[in-house]
Amino acid sequence: MRAAREAKEAVNSSIKIAYQIAELDFEALREFFESGVADVVDILSLHPYKWPDLETPEEWHGQFINKVRGLMEEYGRILPIWYTEVGAPRNDAGVPQMYSDGHPVRALTRREEVDYLVKVPVLALRAGVEKIIWHNHRGRGCNATDVEDRFGLRDFWGFPKPAHVAYAVMINCLHDKKYICTMKMAGIVQAHMFVGEDEECMVAWTYPPRNASIKLSELGISPSKVVKILNAAGVLLPPYKEEKHC
Repeated sequence: MRAAREAKEAVNSSIKIAYQIAELDFEALREFFESGVADVVDILSLHPYKWPDLETPEEWHGQFINKVRGLMEEYGRILPIWYTEVGAPRNDAGVPQMYSDGHPVRALTRREEVDYLVKVPVLALRAGVEKIIWHNHRGRGCNATDVEDRFGLRDFWGFPKPAHVAYAVMINCLHDKKYICTMKMAGIVQAHMFVGEDEECMVAWTYPPRNASIKLSELGISPSKVVKILNAAGVLLPPYKEEKHC
């Protein structure tokens, strides 16, 4: 890594060197800092897969990122964090069990994947993660029980899945915007505010997941200023209704 850094400085000092650690492997993270590698890289690249059960991100993401930052502070090396790979496989065929390299893994339903796809980037941006790269664009194969074939926003043949639409909706909402704050209401509603130069965007959901209704005024929003309200699939909800449904 030191040789790579010397070569980088000789060629182009703006080149960034990233070191990647897969899953929620804190032992590997500690080794990364203790080895001295952290001193010669520019970016900590993480692949935060919560194997094998893929719990909803509210249950693990905050604790994970806090521990990562705690290790940075412990070793005195604060690095930008990028998620250079993160995603979730789907159980499209509804098979009893799916596997990764022969190990049982719980894949998500299509609806669960849509929720997961929205929540991970929003919570990551909230935690200061600079870049999030979703895995992946198109499915690798057509094996119904192999999770490695079931990550694509499009399937093996190129047809889009619901998560593909949700990804586009989320990108359109969050593009060129900065996370500002999170509001929590009624004990279960989370509303995350992002602000751009010309408009604001709020991403809201309930956790634990169940139906709930809240007034726009509870979010500090005047109904007259609402341009549109979308669900995760991009379907327009009544824009002038007093209540926002999560």
